Amino acid sequence: RIDRAHRPLRNWLCSTSLVVLAAAMPVGAVHAQEWTGTVSTDWGAAGNWQGGSLPTAVGDVFINSEGAGWPVINGGTRVANRVVIGDSADGGNLTIMGGGVLNTSDSVDIGFNNIGSAIVTGGGSAWNIASQLELGFLGTGTLTISNNGLVNSEDGYLSNRAQGSGTANVNSGGTWINSRDLFVGYQGTGALNIAS
Repeated sequence: RIDRAHRPLRNWLCSTSLVVLAAAMPVGAVHAQEWTGTVSTDWGAAGNWQGGSLPTAVGDVFINSEGAGWPVINGGTRVANRVVIGDSADGGNLTIMGGGVLNTSDSVDIGFNNIGSAIVTGGGSAWNIASQLELGFLGTGTLTISNNGLVNSEDGYLSNRAQGSGTANVNSGGTWINSRDLFVGYQGTGALNIAS
């Protein structure tokens, strides 16, 4: 029990607890953006995303529904937190071309639970992944880099689970810069194909 003489102490403890609680809470909640492809194949058209707004650097992206077509980044720079392609029965596909750039502030999973694929092609086209790139977690994932396309990632997994299958095709002129560990067939089936 705190008597009247200790009331300032009680008020200080209450306000200190609120400050500590506020400091422990995340600044911005990560929310998911689901591709619908309602309008076109243009990643940059807000009407192609569930909720009608473009992904942000703190928003996770799920590409599982084709709609009018799979998403294409054709020029310009786009952002996302985490990208998951092929998490549902419809699978998924993403194409980055025409000097388009996608900056992903977390990881990328292609073929998460089903079939997923991505293509990065053409000079100036790039996918910059701040964390790991995983092809074929529980599904089948394929990445093709060609014609001066570029992919940067920290760690690479070409299949990370026994059920998964992951393939990376680095074709003529394509570049994949993986700054740390690269696992080919870590637990499942993996293939790295390099063609000149």
